[in-house]
Amino acid sequence: MEGKTLHTCMELKKIAELYLSELLDRGIRLHQHIITVEQEFYNSTSSGHSDPFHQKPDFLTGFEKCVEKVIEGAVTLLKSLQQDLDEDQIAMLISIASHGFTNLKELHEKGLESVPRPAVPIELRRFTRIIAEHVFKEPDLRIALYVKESVSESAYASDPLGEFREKSLKSFVEYFDSIPYLESIEHLTNNADSTIDITIPRIDSRNPATWPTLFHEAAHSLLTNEILNNQTFSHQFAADLNANLIKEIERLNINLESWTTEVWCDYFAAYVIGPSFFFSQYYAFLAIPNRDPELNKSHPPSFLRLKLISSFLEHRYPLVKEAKIANLIQKRIRVLEIVEKRNSGSVEIDRALRIFSGEMRMISREMFFSGSDPKAKQFRERFKEMTDYTGQIEMQSLDLIFNELKLGLPTPSIRIDDDYTHERPTSVQEVLLAACLVRDQSLIHDTIETVVSNNDPTSIFLSKSLARYERLDAAILRSLQLSEWLFMFKQKPSEDFLSGLPTPETVRTVCSSALTDREIYTLLKSGEIRITPLIDVKEQLGSCSLDIRLGTSFEVFIPATRRPSGFHCIYGDSYESKRIDLDFLENISLLPGEFMLAHSFEYLKLPDWIAGDLDGRSTYARLGLEIHMTAGMIDPGFEGTTTLELFNAGPNAIRLFPGVRIGQMRFRTVTPPQFPYSKKRNAKYGDQLQHHQSMYQSDREYEVIYKEMRKRETKGG
Repeated sequence: MEGKTLHTCMELKKIAELYLSELLDRGIRLHQHIITVEQEFYNSTSSGHSDPFHQKPDFLTGFEKCVEKVIEGAVTLLKSLQQDLDEDQIAMLISIASHGFTNLKELHEKGLESVPRPAVPIELRRFTRIIAEHVFKEPDLRIALYVKESVSESAYASDPLGEFREKSLKSFVEYFDSIPYLESIEHLTNNADSTIDITIPRIDSRNPATWPTLFHEAAHSLLTNEILNNQTFSHQFAADLNANLIKEIERLNINLESWTTEVWCDYFAAYVIGPSFFFSQYYAFLAIPNRDPELNKSHPPSFLRLKLISSFLEHRYPLVKEAKIANLIQKRIRVLEIVEKRNSGSVEIDRALRIFSGEMRMISREMFFSGSDPKAKQFRERFKEMTDYTGQIEMQSLDLIFNELKLGLPTPSIRIDDDYTHERPTSVQEVLLAACLVRDQSLIHDTIETVVSNNDPTSIFLSKSLARYERLDAAILRSLQLSEWLFMFKQKPSEDFLSGLPTPETVRTVCSSALTDREIYTLLKSGEIRITPLIDVKEQLGSCSLDIRLGTSFEVFIPATRRPSGFHCIYGDSYESKRIDLDFLENISLLPGEFMLAHSFEYLKLPDWIAGDLDGRSTYARLGLEIHMTAGMIDPGFEGTTTLELFNAGPNAIRLFPGVRIGQMRFRTVTPPQFPYSKKRNAKYGDQLQHHQSMYQSDREYEVIYKEMRKRETKGG
């Protein structure tokens, strides 16, 4: 008996650690959102110092401190778990953590109402389009997203303005149309476009690991009587049960139609996006702790829904049975069972929940797997291509994406074999599942390790954590973003089109001003030079160069006429600029005499014995375009996207599209330096996924100058 108690205590401690790490994750996410608000509205300087013209308000500072207190509490609880605790003490920690989730929920829903709302990230807009085009296979379908303070996602039955247009505007339209010489405005009250209207919490708008939950909300809008054969879910549910079983269900005193609808929408989301939905729904359930001792009338218990989702995925996708994924799923179900299963203590309720679960499984098999009804077959055929693909995801491919994302590298494509020039675009399903695995197995694990092994103050801990979070998010977003272009550009892998290729070892011994096509191709194939993604090597490879493409983000500078005075001058000029992220097939015009920063489409990784030289292509040079301003050298060991300094020296505007081959890169062998770029202490621009503004103020010369200026300013002369 003592051994069983010890085992239970150890299990409970693991559950508590996982639950507390999720509280910490949620707090860091909310803090990350506050930092985004501060950067967009109250800190316009590139130097990182406070700008007196953009001071953040006291309220935002107070809000930030509140979130930090919750984070500090989660850190303290995690540290206390390292002590020898009994079951009651661990249960108490879990209960306190539940209050922490409630605090974060209230801070989000009440505090953020008074905080400016940053622009919706364009990556989220891209994601909704990817859903429509590559998941639903309906390019004309529009998914309208509304970022809100509520922490739960929701779906509108119709356009949120529909009721206003139909009712409030109706009388105005009737009066207007009664005037004979005015053109009719009846179209104001029409709402016939194919749009799915859903909301997402502000805290999750920049967190791609939570985005699969949007499929559940989309299902609410897609749910029609046609799918249900003109019956309600509750009617279909009860049709297969005898009178005694129906009485068992009635004892739950729930809204059966709402319960069955919620579970069906879970099934639909799991069907179309795959296993990543389980993890995103788990995060969503944690964000809204259930403190009601009674069963929720409109929603089934969260742990029950996770069990049903898990069972559905196991039946549909073999990948879920792999130990790496199966263990994560079972642990998370167990977390919610322990945290929330305080309302199903009676035998009667447990029996009724089992009956409900069994019947929902029967309905899922009829609709999603083997039902013979013509409408069920038509439904499955509509999503067949997408679900078949998800079912074919292999663990090997997932591991490749996992390993790259873990390093903070974008993975819009993965190699088909050991040849790095043979790649295929990654899918939404693959990237999001790999992202969930990286989050759970690496990001949160590292966060726990940081808490347990260090005694850093909250500010230092947050700084380290935010850097990890931002890097992973950026890698995931870049993967989703670039893979869309790859679907358009990518051709079938071609056989080697060059003959007489040297070995990588032979290339090392080459002493030439520039490597030739065979030598570059050899290094690309072997992965010595990594280009991610390499879209079409046959098209991009020149006789002694490799074309690079234009990325998706641009820094447009605004003439800064306002300058701080006095002491603030020591921090240098405040360069006003605006970052513009282009969506798929959008373009930007570079006007005559205009300068802007951009970046390469590709992520470059050079060995320490290869240096690069960047230059423009003749095609664009003839338009007057310069792509670098004296900074064309790429050091050995460099890793990251290449920043482009675009300048229009011509007489006309130049229209630029992301993905076009904007420049060319030459490579040459060098003797490996003692400190390649990746190991230089003062390297400022390595590992970047997009361009970065000038960081000249971090040069040692400026540090010395500013120190002396501060000294003189303080003395008054």
